[in-house]
Amino acid sequence: IPGADRTLRGIAFVDAGQVWGQIPKIENGQVVIVNGTPAFENEKLDLDLRYSVGIGIAWISPLGPLKLSYAYPLNTQPTDRIQRFQFQIGTGF
Repeated sequence: IPGADRTLRGIAFVDAGQVWGQIPKIENGQVVIVNGTPAFENEKLDLDLRYSVGIGIAWISPLGPLKLSYAYPLNTQPTDRIQRFQFQIGTGF
């Protein structure tokens, strides 16, 4: 960022990843519970790629790295849970 010291940076990104999970087992219109947890079908959710673009700001603070980012999904599906804002404390992995 012009005029800022080296501890403050602007970020632009493109991200892609696979979405996966399991489908809850439903019988008679209700989710089946086994030992206190939902049972799942053997089917997996679709393995299509999802894409997003975004911007953010990163600051190396006296407490450690802080990052705030905003993402815009490019190809959502009706069952997706959208998370546009993310706040991160510490380093990534």
